[in-house]
Amino acid sequence: MATTTSTTPAGNLDTVEQARASTWQSFSGNGPAPQARILGFSSPMQNAAQRVVFPWERPGDPIGFEMTVEVQGDPTKVKAELWTNANNNDAPDRYRAIPMSVARVDGSKVTYRAEVPIEHIGNYRAAARLSVDGGATYQWAGGAGLKDISFRPRAESHDRLAIEEVNVGNANFDPATGRLGTFADLMDSGSPETNGKLTLEWLAAQGRTALWLQPPFEVSHVGAKPSDDAASPYAVKDFFSIRTEFSRDAQGLVGEAAQQAALQEFKAFVDKAHSLGLQVILDVPLNHVGWQHQFRDLFVRTDAAGREIREVRPNDFSQVASPEQLAVIEQRLADPGLPKYMEAIAPWMYGSAYRDPGGARDSTEVIPAGWGEWTDAAQLNHGRERTGYSAWGDMQSSPEHERVQGWL
Repeated sequence: MATTTSTTPAGNLDTVEQARASTWQSFSGNGPAPQARILGFSSPMQNAAQRVVFPWERPGDPIGFEMTVEVQGDPTKVKAELWTNANNNDAPDRYRAIPMSVARVDGSKVTYRAEVPIEHIGNYRAAARLSVDGGATYQWAGGAGLKDISFRPRAESHDRLAIEEVNVGNANFDPATGRLGTFADLMDSGSPETNGKLTLEWLAAQGRTALWLQPPFEVSHVGAKPSDDAASPYAVKDFFSIRTEFSRDAQGLVGEAAQQAALQEFKAFVDKAHSLGLQVILDVPLNHVGWQHQFRDLFVRTDAAGREIREVRPNDFSQVASPEQLAVIEQRLADPGLPKYMEAIAPWMYGSAYRDPGGARDSTEVIPAGWGEWTDAAQLNHGRERTGYSAWGDMQSSPEHERVQGWL
């Protein structure tokens, strides 16, 4: 296959070439065509580091690509094409050929150019090729040692967002009744000045263009000190359910009815935000969960009779690691250094060995409020070496810590 760098499956090439050949090698040709030789492939939007910088404002904004070719003969007889999956966000393995036309001629060097209108933000790839025999064979830029170009349009509007971070429950919390704020409260009319409410209309009037919602999902309650409250919106129990306390319509309902009411209220909230020109950024913290979180996997298979069978296998890790990988993980977990490592960090986590000059005596004193850890959130990592808290200094590394870091 010479040195082409594209990873496009041959089947996609066949759709363009009318099944003229069935392998990538045949499209690469058997060396440079005698009348033309590819010298360069680039985009005017590449910087000195060869990284594409594409400020994208709106659907249809174009990005240009150029292929420089040494041509002996009529340059218009050369069939030059760009090969890209741009705009195929739903099927990134689908590529299409875009004709390139003559842009500049400098003696025997000819530059061909094509512009691709970009309709969607995405991660894309482009290659270039040419033919001097009407498309019977092609010479690819990759065959000349020129890499394909990977590019990702950057939405300029993202750099101009005015973002308001919102904790739905706290935004319109009623201290008299202890009732948490709801999405419906945010959709109501009013303002902090007129009726004491934080509302979408008021946020839009203040010039906000986006809302960053702290996780609004169902959370765990585990008796966190000093009271059995949520403590952290990041202690997620179910990423597929909106927290029913955040829904006015869900009050008084239970089970599936309450969950559906909360979901519909959330959808109405997003719709109203969009109608006011507000984007909604949803915080989905997959790196840590609540203690009661259940990892669920839906498996769909077809039996011998052609019937579809759908089943949920709780905490099934077969999609994460193979049996061989699991065996290695079990071996690592059995390392005698791991218990020693836990013994080393546990006193620092729970206060029996502390550097806090105030004299921490239990877990509620070791970690200052709001610092970033909560007793009802299970952090999916192995601990930390740097505390990030200047009053403590940093824990000294240990051989056990280095062994853990070596394979995580």
